[in-house]
Amino acid sequence: QVAKCTLAGVLSSVATVGSTITTVAQSVVGSDGNLYMFYNNKVVRVSSAGVVTDDVFTAIPADMRITSACRYGSYLAIGCAYGTSNTASPTGRSQVYIWDYVTTTTAVDVVEWGEGALQVLGNIEGRVVGVSNKYLETPAGLTSLAVGRGAMVVRMWAGGTPRVMKEIVANQSVTLGRFIRNVVIKDNKMYCLVLFLYNDK
Repeated sequence: QVAKCTLAGVLSSVATVGSTITTVAQSVVGSDGNLYMFYNNKVVRVSSAGVVTDDVFTAIPADMRITSACRYGSYLAIGCAYGTSNTASPTGRSQVYIWDYVTTTTAVDVVEWGEGALQVLGNIEGRVVGVSNKYLETPAGLTSLAVGRGAMVVRMWAGGTPRVMKEIVANQSVTLGRFIRNVVIKDNKMYCLVLFLYNDK
């Protein structure tokens, strides 16, 4: 369900969505003045009048989940990772869908974001920046990498192909590496929290 909370702390349901909610992503106010909320592979629009519309953009495949979104000029960049649960293995390739807020069935562009699970997106000086979890939680995947370890990968995109800006390789076998998916943009910098727990043997 979609609910609202008054300043007095009263919580009330305003809409029921059409699918069971498995995963969610941080909401975004679009350049059109509407609030966009994300669950599974679905986009929910909340108008300034409080009208809730479910599943307003249907181009995202059912085997992917929305992990993060940000404004990109007059568009919305919607980041997706392969898999349908928050605990899905960070394998496969991620994509970013560039949406015009209007067309319901097709994206303006689909950006191939590369290997690993894209976790957070942000707009820094007109460029989309994303941080991916590349096999940090997949022991089998670690051995297949040339460097022998998983990594956190930072990419930047403003048209064309996303460019790898930084790849931070894990220095130990990671038994659990979980991104906290909230992201904050302040003073043209992107802040997100990454928690690593290592196997110290």
